[in-house]
Amino acid sequence: MLIPTRGRYMSIGVGLLSYPWMGTPRPENRVGQRYNPHTFSIIHNQPKAPLEDEGQEEMFMKIIKSLSLILLVMAVGTTGVYAYDFEKDGIYYNILSSEDRTVEVTATPVGSDIYSGDVVIPQRVINDGKTYSVTTIGGRAFYLCDALTSVSMPSVTTIGGSAFSGCSALTSVSMPSVTTIGGYAFSSCSTLASVSMPVATTIGGSAFSSCSTLASVSMPVATTIGDWAFYHCGALTSVSMPTVTTIGEDAFNYCSALTSVEMPAVTTIGDAAFGYCTRLTSVSMPKVETIGNGAFRDCSALASVSMPEVTTIGVHAFNNCSALTSVSMPSVTTIGDNAFSGCSTLASVSMPAVTTIGDYAFSNCSALTSVEMPEATTIGDNAFWCCSVLTSAKMPAVTTIGISAFYGCSALTSVSMPSAT
Repeated sequence: MLIPTRGRYMSIGVGLLSYPWMGTPRPENRVGQRYNPHTFSIIHNQPKAPLEDEGQEEMFMKIIKSLSLILLVMAVGTTGVYAYDFEKDGIYYNILSSEDRTVEVTATPVGSDIYSGDVVIPQRVINDGKTYSVTTIGGRAFYLCDALTSVSMPSVTTIGGSAFSGCSALTSVSMPSVTTIGGYAFSSCSTLASVSMPVATTIGGSAFSSCSTLASVSMPVATTIGDWAFYHCGALTSVSMPTVTTIGEDAFNYCSALTSVEMPAVTTIGDAAFGYCTRLTSVSMPKVETIGNGAFRDCSALASVSMPEVTTIGVHAFNNCSALTSVSMPSVTTIGDNAFSGCSTLASVSMPAVTTIGDYAFSNCSALTSVEMPEATTIGDNAFWCCSVLTSAKMPAVTTIGISAFYGCSALTSVSMPSAT
């Protein structure tokens, strides 16, 4: 169905519903032509059964019009709605600004072939004698174009949400000018192997999630990685993002091939950001201040962590990091519940500024031999539960010790907590 919206063509993808009282679309209302609002009616060319009186006929027509409106709203709410101002060389465009002469690429209308093969987005396009700059790929513009193999967009600066989502044959993307990538922009592009974004600063949520063959990412000036941005990118082996300051929740969760991470400027790591990265061996984040809940949970190969500025460690942050042997976090003040629980090879901990140790924080750390935390005031329930080789604990400032805090510490011979009550 094609309807006008403020002078644009709008194509609504909806299955044809057939009822005895609905006719077939008039020829003048097909794709490629605007509706005439004075002649348009969805009920036409159908003989009507005789009605007893004009009042009954009027009521019948009201019912039909109301039902038609409901169907239209349902179509808009549940199916793709694509508007375009003009088409040039097989690419559809919307005018973003007549004053600035900018346009965005939009989806092909229903009834037309979807984008496929190698697509080159021009820097400029002419329509009605006016030259426009192509600055944006609109939301869902190439959504589910499963025969699209490559895209070059030399002048595009913004990629909208779900723009290339589900393009399962897409192997190459050139976007030298893109600064902002929207949510789900390239999600489930299962053959995309590498991405270079030399000027991109913001990566939206789930932007590259489930890109199962994505092995290489270059983002030298990116500052923000959205939630789930690279979730389940199972081929991604290393990440170097020198300017990133914020990593969203689950951003690299289940990146099972990821071995190293270098993010020298990052200050905040979201919940589960690197959870279940089972091959991750080292992390260097010298400026990070906050580690979210489960941030490195079940990173079973993680052996080295450098985070000298971190102050807060969330719950389950390093839970079950079974290869982690030592931790030095001189600025940390708060350790969340289960933060290091199950770190079975953790033998050395240096946290001179910590004040609060959460419940089960170091439970089942079966290689931990000694603990010295001079500023700690509170030890949570089961904090050192079953640390079976722990021999000494020095915490002179502790005032509160939780239930079963040292339960199962069968080797513990020396405890210094003069302030405990």
